[in-house]
Amino acid sequence: MADELEMVPERDFWSRAVPHTLVPKPIAGYFFKVRDRLGMDMANLVLFAYREWGAEVAAALARRMLEFDSFEALLRFLEEKASKLGEGRELVSSLLFSYWYTHYFGKVQEERGKACGPARDLAMEVFHRLASIGVFYTPPCIVQIAEVEAGCRERVSKRCRRAYDTYAKLKEKEAGGSTARP
Repeated sequence: MADELEMVPERDFWSRAVPHTLVPKPIAGYFFKVRDRLGMDMANLVLFAYREWGAEVAAALARRMLEFDSFEALLRFLEEKASKLGEGRELVSSLLFSYWYTHYFGKVQEERGKACGPARDLAMEVFHRLASIGVFYTPPCIVQIAEVEAGCRERVSKRCRRAYDTYAKLKEKEAGGSTARP
């Protein structure tokens, strides 16, 4: 009994899983192309589309996903489509959040190397604070906000003003909420 491994599949795994043997060859081909180019999570969207709407929709989705040269453009496309998915909206939305988070986390890590000393750690704090409400701004804007907050910079550029305003409101809201507690 102690030698046995207990395996727990991710939540709702069986409701989303489709055995490959039941998938028509053209859809399986698209699945593997998407998996090789964009990863397993994106490929699972092809299977989800097949299960929910059939082979034509799944093939069209896969072809469209493979057309994108930019990762950001693909995610924006999927965000747009997520609102039309019905039951699959939650799955796609959580997947998109994970992708945006991972993608921008790495970019902010790179960009913060260009910031002044005190702003380097603060940049990650700014990123996480905004990501906690599901908002992702460009890494240069995140670093500029951190530099302003650290006192290394007087103000953010015009294109980052909206990001800074969002951060300031969030920070103000958190400060207001924490002072109201006993």
